[in-house]
Amino acid sequence: MRNSCPEPKNIVSDFVLAFGLLAIITVISLVIGLCAPKEASADHGVVRCGTEGVKACLLTVSPFVTNIVKAQHEVTWCVNLRGQQYPGFRSQVAEVMARYAADLRLPEREVAYPDNQTSLSCLVRHDMRDDHPCGNCSAWVYVENYPILIEYNAQTGYVHFFTTIGHELGHAFCLLDEHYDKIKFRSFILTFGYWIHGLPTVMDVGTPLLAAFAPFGIWSLTAYDLARCSETLARDVNPAPPCEGPVDAAWGGRWDSCLKRWVGPDGWSFEPSTGYWYNPRGVAEWGATDPSWGGRWNLILKRWVAPGASFFDPETGIWSKN
Repeated sequence: MRNSCPEPKNIVSDFVLAFGLLAIITVISLVIGLCAPKEASADHGVVRCGTEGVKACLLTVSPFVTNIVKAQHEVTWCVNLRGQQYPGFRSQVAEVMARYAADLRLPEREVAYPDNQTSLSCLVRHDMRDDHPCGNCSAWVYVENYPILIEYNAQTGYVHFFTTIGHELGHAFCLLDEHYDKIKFRSFILTFGYWIHGLPTVMDVGTPLLAAFAPFGIWSLTAYDLARCSETLARDVNPAPPCEGPVDAAWGGRWDSCLKRWVGPDGWSFEPSTGYWYNPRGVAEWGATDPSWGGRWNLILKRWVAPGASFFDPETGIWSKN
């Protein structure tokens, strides 16, 4: 469903007798002007609620959520040819999809992009477009589609699409609401200094500009988002508590006999067999350390992270500074 301006002919009919041809031309011009795109916009298959622009009336159910996410079936995903060609995009999609699948306890798998638009071989389609009709928005998602279709705007020239991918998947997987000002298309946290509901969320925009989340921004489900997902999916999506095991009094960690990892008081866990550190959501995040310069490999971002939070991307050969 798209928000649209009224048909000019309906308005014109009210003015014909009173104002004549000049009024007709004036009214038509006004309607065209109102319908012309002036700001970034997005289409999520929603109807805006109220006039504040701080929330949207999203669906409470969708075919994808009902058939796949709630049922915890496998999520297949694919990237179109333009997306495969866009530097770094496919690998970023892979990282965000893996994170969502892990958080929501879903199996996921990349598949070839189908020739048939109605094929269900790929359930989440990530389409990069050079001719995106929304103008200067970064992406939009068709929540009611089955399969899900997300269209990204190549003209933005983004190096990192992490937050865009994560935001649109929030709509698709959990039917999460917008958490930014939709009328003026501005971030709540950046504009007013606070989140709409008081907690960080992937459903706001512009979070790469926040020092606490730079340089990639919030691109995965936060604690607040996971709680909303639990409500939508009617099941707990938080990590299971550790199995019983001995406690290391030196740092307070406990051995999880099921995961075969040490789990710390902060929720981080260490797997001795691989040397991986897992974040509190159970996703492997840190790998090997290079002792020659102290850098650590980030398994999610596929980058080396140096002391001082400088990032090196082997795929592009680019260093970035937090």
